[in-house]
Amino acid sequence: MGDCIYCGHAATSDDHVPPKGLIRPSRRVDLWTVDSCDQCNGGASGDEEYFRLMVVGALCHTPEADELFDGSISRSMDKRPSKESWLFDSLGVVDGQPCIEWNPDSLHRVALKIARGLAHRMGLEQPSLNSLSSLEELEGRGDYAQWAPDFSFSQHGGRWELWFFDSVRIVVRPA
Repeated sequence: MGDCIYCGHAATSDDHVPPKGLIRPSRRVDLWTVDSCDQCNGGASGDEEYFRLMVVGALCHTPEADELFDGSISRSMDKRPSKESWLFDSLGVVDGQPCIEWNPDSLHRVALKIARGLAHRMGLEQPSLNSLSSLEELEGRGDYAQWAPDFSFSQHGGRWELWFFDSVRIVVRPA
């Protein structure tokens, strides 16, 4: 094992890219891994749980996303009711319109980590730590569809598009 691709310290584990919690168990075939230290791998688990709950639970409304939500995500909320609060406390109404308020920093950290892992795995330059990200509900799919429809991605000129359940796109781009 080499160095952690995220921080450069000695790698002690393999990190799944994308995180396996974002993929239905039946689709977790040939998931990519990258060398990671325990801190970078396990230290992101809270952000990844929040990301999974908000993106899959609140935004993705496909039968495939529902399968993941009704399975492992619901079991996770049953074990830790505070996770359920993350979801339901984020729902609100602004000017008579339903809205979702979330922690953009957590979503950005996970999206950037996914893009950095994909770049490393593909032998491309990793996005810089000061990259920006944006999220939108949009139907479509990226060029690389190994785990579609659960997850697919595209990369063009330093700009990464991460697609979740063909209904949510997160773009990670240079600042």
